[in-house]
This record gives sequence, structure tokens and C-alpha cells, in this order.
Amino acid sequence: MTAPGIVPLADVKHERVSWLWESRLPGGKLVILDGDPGVGKSTLTLDWAARVSTGTPWPDGADCPQGDVLKQDTR
Repeated sequence: MTAPGIVPLADVKHERVSWLWESRLPGGKLVILDGDPGVGKSTLTLDWAARVSTGTPWPDGADCPQGDVLKQDTR
């Protein structure tokens, strides 16, 4: 018997990842951006949001699907 909230790795179901930026930024998943203060984390996330909202290609030239970056909770 396992503790509540703990799932053995063997019980985790495989799921295909939908990539926003191939092999770099998964779509619809939690992403942790870690770094020292002042190194540009906020600027980077604003760049990502601008690219997605306008459909501008990623820095490596890969296509970036245009879409919403903020969704209102309709509950």
C-alpha cells in the first residue's frame, strides 16, 4: 500500500507530449524556468508569449503556432 498522493513510477501512464517548441517547450504542461535573479527569465517568458500571440517563429527558425497565451477561467 502506498501513501496518499504517491504513485509508483510503474503505474504512471505514458502520454504523448504536444510540443509548443519542439523538444524545448511542451504545450499545456508545467515548465519550471530556474536561474539567478536578473538573468532574463521574465524577459524570456515575455518573448515566448509574444511569439505565440503573433505566430512569430522561434529563435531557431522553427514554426510557432499562433494562439492564446492567457485564458480566462470560465468556471
